[in-house]
Amino acid sequence: MALLTRAQEFLRLKVSQMSPAMQQDFENGNLNFADSVYYKRYEITGIGGMVDILKNDDSIVDGFCNISKQKIKQGCAIMIDRITVRLGYIAATSTNANAAQINYLPVANLGTVDPIVTNSELEVDVAQLNIFQAPINSFCQESIGINGEKDGIILTAPKLITDSQEIQFRLHVPQGLTISGTTNRYFIEVALRGAEIRVKS
Repeated sequence: MALLTRAQEFLRLKVSQMSPAMQQDFENGNLNFADSVYYKRYEITGIGGMVDILKNDDSIVDGFCNISKQKIKQGCAIMIDRITVRLGYIAATSTNANAAQINYLPVANLGTVDPIVTNSELEVDVAQLNIFQAPINSFCQESIGINGEKDGIILTAPKLITDSQEIQFRLHVPQGLTISGTTNRYFIEVALRGAEIRVKS
């Protein structure tokens, strides 16, 4: 089995920490390794404080979210080694909020977004533990698509997420400030990037 990426190799070494069923599938050669991305787009609204981006009743919607009910797909595990974030906006009067309508921005142009949003921090929790936290404006996003190798923050210690662990993204908005949305509606898209192990179908 050819393991080509750093994250895939880290993931292979963590098979012993997965469920007995997945360990057996690994022994039987019934697991596939591949690069993978888990992501969620969320409209930012409200007052300062901590905003949960993932909700218990979220469902998987193609092109919008592939994390359902705060968990990754059943029969999967992912080793996260990079996190990317992008911000975007549409006019406050717009009712269409699909990706084609949102004006996504590289970090260099974040000055056109509400400063309250760009001075917020992103927190990522796995199994109720904070595994990552950083200011939104620290993400070295160089492209609008956030798919380049120079986009996002690389984790020095990759993190394993199994299908039994809950995930939460939280946005720490400065206390006492309000994202008004009077001119624009603002969106944040968070993506966990790395290697996935999945039971063969």
